[in-house]
Amino acid sequence: MRREVLSLMSQATNAHSLEERPTLFGECAKFLKTSVGSKVAMATSGLIMSGFILGHMAGNLAIFGGKDAINAYAYFLHTQPALLWATRGGLLLSVALHVYFAVRSHFVVNAAARPVPYAFKPSAPKHWKKFIAGWSGKQTIWSGLLIFSYLALHLLHFSFCSQKPMTQLLVNGQTVTTVDVYGMMTQAFSNPLISGAYLLAVLLLSSHLSHGIYSLCQHLGLWGKTWTPALQSAAKAIAYGMGLAFASIPLAVLFGIV
Repeated sequence: MRREVLSLMSQATNAHSLEERPTLFGECAKFLKTSVGSKVAMATSGLIMSGFILGHMAGNLAIFGGKDAINAYAYFLHTQPALLWATRGGLLLSVALHVYFAVRSHFVVNAAARPVPYAFKPSAPKHWKKFIAGWSGKQTIWSGLLIFSYLALHLLHFSFCSQKPMTQLLVNGQTVTTVDVYGMMTQAFSNPLISGAYLLAVLLLSSHLSHGIYSLCQHLGLWGKTWTPALQSAAKAIAYGMGLAFASIPLAVLFGIV
């Protein structure tokens, strides 16, 4: 009898231990619920989006090569539907994950870590450089949501427009009919309101990206008296350099350069 009881207890203990044995998926889900896990997810999705931004910037700059250059780039993308939709799907998934974890980290994780607000909040610094740097970090969540909203409108305007102008393009000695992306861009950016909204979105993107690059490096442990100033300068140079490249397109259209 005693042996049977001990055997049953052993079986119950083994079954209980098997049920509680952690799985890779469970551990990953548990990690993503933490503050560090949310930041890792934001950084990973941000890196994916940054790769898309670089590719998109390089493609858009083809407009300075003339009508055929930008239209040839667009034609190539549309002849590679698997690549095009995989890129779009990856971008939309990355944006969704980035927004989700950013909102969750800001409103849930951080709030749970500090349920009682600070007793004293210092006023904004008077020096404009410090103020801009502080705004970039503190308002990242809101600039990100504004960028997300503009991205949706931008895709509806250029990518998912039902009626697109068509044009003729010479490809490998043959004339093909393709979307006139050059005409769409020049017509849209000729409107000061559209160009103004685009430039504002680019400014917000540059600020958001600058803070994101620096934060990523900081979380990797690259900070200190030597690293911090250099990383801050590098992050701003990269982010605002990309912003200037994007801004050059509507400005070139508005001033008749393109």
